[in-house]
Amino acid sequence: MKFKNSVLPLVLCVVIVCLTQSCSSKDSNDNQEAEKNNVNACGEYPNWETSPYVLPFPVGNVFRISQGNCTIHSHKSTLRYAYDIEMPFGSYVTAARDGVVHAIRMEQPDGSTGLTASNWIQIRHLDDMKSEYVHLKQFSNYVNVGDVVKKGDTLALTGNSGDVGTYPHLHFDISPCGNNLTCGTEPVTFSNTVANPTGLKQNANYEAFDY
Repeated sequence: MKFKNSVLPLVLCVVIVCLTQSCSSKDSNDNQEAEKNNVNACGEYPNWETSPYVLPFPVGNVFRISQGNCTIHSHKSTLRYAYDIEMPFGSYVTAARDGVVHAIRMEQPDGSTGLTASNWIQIRHLDDMKSEYVHLKQFSNYVNVGDVVKKGDTLALTGNSGDVGTYPHLHFDISPCGNNLTCGTEPVTFSNTVANPTGLKQNANYEAFDY
C-alpha cells in the first residue's frame, strides 16, 4: 500500500500517540496497583539478616502491619518508609536499636488530634539516625532525654494521641534528622522476625523473635 507524503506522517503520529498514551495509562495503573498492594517498589532496602534494628515491641508478641511503606495514604513523600503497627492501646513499645534518648514529647492527652499532636520518643543511634515511636500514651514514658537504651528496653505505652485513625497503632520510622516531615524517612528492615528483604508487608502479621 502506498501513502501520499502528506498522509504517512499523520498515520505515524497517530500510531505513536496511541502507543504513548497506552503505555502511560498502563504505567499509571501499574503504579496505583503497586501502591494498593504495597509492593514496596520505592527503593532498595538494607539486608534484613544483618539489620541492627529489631521490631519495636517485646519478644513473643505478634502484631499486624496496618500500613506499610509507599502507600496511597499517609505513608508517602517524606513519610514513605514509615510503618503503622496495629497494637492495642496500652501495649509496650520497646527500643528497636541501641542508642540514646534524643527527644521526648509526652504531654498530649488521649484523644488529641492532628498530624503534630502525637506523643513521641526519638532515639539517636551510633550512625546519627533517629528512630521515632509515635502515638504514645500521655506520660507513659519509662525513659528520659539522655538515657542510654539497649534494643528491647521498654520506652513507653501506645496511646490515643495524634491521628490514630481507625486502628490503634504505633507509628515507627527512622530518619536522618529530628523531623521526619522535613528530612524524610529511610528504608528499614528487621533482623528478629521472618524474612523481610523489602520491608514489612502491609496486612501481614509479624512475630518478634528472640535475638
